[in-house]
Amino acid sequence: MPNRVLCAAFAFALPLCCAASEPDRWITTDRPDFVDAPEVVGKGHIQLETGVLQSKEARSTPTLLRIGVADALELRLETDGCLTDRSDLARTRGWGDAAMSFKWQTHEGEGGSPRVRDGGSTASFDFGGGYSFRRDLHLDAGAMLGLNHRTPAPAFTVGLSVRL
Repeated sequence: MPNRVLCAAFAFALPLCCAASEPDRWITTDRPDFVDAPEVVGKGHIQLETGVLQSKEARSTPTLLRIGVADALELRLETDGCLTDRSDLARTRGWGDAAMSFKWQTHEGEGGSPRVRDGGSTASFDFGGGYSFRRDLHLDAGAMLGLNHRTPAPAFTVGLSVRL
């Protein structure tokens, strides 16, 4: 129990402690397991996005660190964070893998081309919303419902994103 409390406290307290002065545009998030925004964070900015994802099979604390290395390019460090397998009685726990990637923004504003992802044979109904407390602090929540046997069971996520 103390480990769960510690993971949750760290995931939500760190961004509040690190909030920076107000930038000139509103925060846009790519919070893991939620939604990808088309924009990058911009040169010189750092953005931490974290939360809790709960489903019947598992619980995790997905976290994404976005570092602006140029106006249209960002470095991304992502992990599933603290994991709990809820599908077996032992409730196996551990840490998720980490990944590093880049995001390149090729278009800005209107006139960009839409992107379509091949979802394969999965189908889901997802919905969610968010609230920006100020230009660099955003809270969101979402729910996902699998519509066929290849799609994960229902899940709920809540998260916090802060731009430094």
